[in-house]
Amino acid sequence: MTPPGLCTPTTNKGETSVSIVDRILRIGEGRTLKKLDAIATQVEALAETYADFTDEDLKEVTTDLKERYIDGESLDGLLPEAFAAVCEAADRCWACGPFHVQIMGGAHSTWAISPR
Repeated sequence: MTPPGLCTPTTNKGETSVSIVDRILRIGEGRTLKKLDAIATQVEALAETYADFTDEDLKEVTTDLKERYIDGESLDGLLPEAFAAVCEAADRCWACGPFHVQIMGGAHSTWAISPR
C-alpha cells in the first residue's frame, strides 16, 4: 500500500493531476501559480478585445508597445498586452491560439530571462 500523500498512478488522470498540483502548492509555489494564472486570464481577456482589430490595427499594437517600452514602461506591465497580441495573431494564422497553461508557461519563461 502506498503511503497517503504520494502521487500514485491511477486510471483517472484527473486524480493524478490534482495530487501533483496539491504537492506543488504545498511546497510554496502556490503564489507563483496564482500570479501566472492571473496573467493568463488577463491575456485571454485582452485577446478577446484584439479579435475585433483589423490586421493593421493589430500591427499598430506592436508599435505602440515598443514606444511605451522606450518611454520607460516596465516589461511586466507590457507583458499581458504583448502576449494577447501574439495570441490573437496565432489564432488568425493557425486558427488555434495557445492554451491557458501555455500562456502561464510563457509568462514564467519571460520572468526567468528578463532583466530585473
